Amino acid sequence: MQNQILTIPLLPNNLLNSFIIRGKSTILIDTGAPGDGKKIINYLKRNHIQPSDISLILLSHRHVDHVGGVHEILEHVNAPVAIHAKDAQPVINGEKSTLTPTGIFGRLFKLTPLPNQSVPPINPQIIFNEDLDLTEFGVNGRVIHTPGHTPGSVSVLMSNKEFIVADAIARNPFSKNPVFPPFHDNIAEALKTLEYILSFQPKILHVGHGGPIDSTRVMPWLQKINHKSSQL
Repeated sequence: MQNQILTIPLLPNNLLNSFIIRGKSTILIDTGAPGDGKKIINYLKRNHIQPSDISLILLSHRHVDHVGGVHEILEHVNAPVAIHAKDAQPVINGEKSTLTPTGIFGRLFKLTPLPNQSVPPINPQIIFNEDLDLTEFGVNGRVIHTPGHTPGSVSVLMSNKEFIVADAIARNPFSKNPVFPPFHDNIAEALKTLEYILSFQPKILHVGHGGPIDSTRVMPWLQKINHKSSQL
């Protein structure tokens, strides 16, 4: 069965997204900020997806706008929660996100309430270090480690060359062009990770902030960023 990727827009203009992958079973990727769990459950209902259809809740990384709705969702969904080992401890401890702005927007956004919210401790049932094969959860794809945004950030590689890369990159809400997300823990590592993602020759990158990005737009942008970095 061909996988189907559904985007759940949690803010206008896709400023924040979660994702559904439908195969033999259904996987939820990311749960939004605190309060967004209800939006996701309502989305499932509107699209005739039963909570019992969800086989896995995958958290792409530890930031509050991606893990904040997990407790609300678990009131309706009986599925394991998975996260990479390098991001696991902060969510287990209920720690606030560490945020390193990538530019002026990130510096201003950091002063607002949303990125500074805390989430009650989360108890992930699956903590992984290696690639995670999703076939046992009913989807033809795998999860790979793509650090830089956070130490334990991950992406989902799909057989149809549509990849869910969460916050490895973002899209300008007023254009189709790639941009940095508001925060990266390590920009240099994030740029290397983006090169690694592109080595799989994806067609479309589905991102946590913004609409999908045609991968042909990413390499020129990345080369331009790397050239500027080399001049510093």
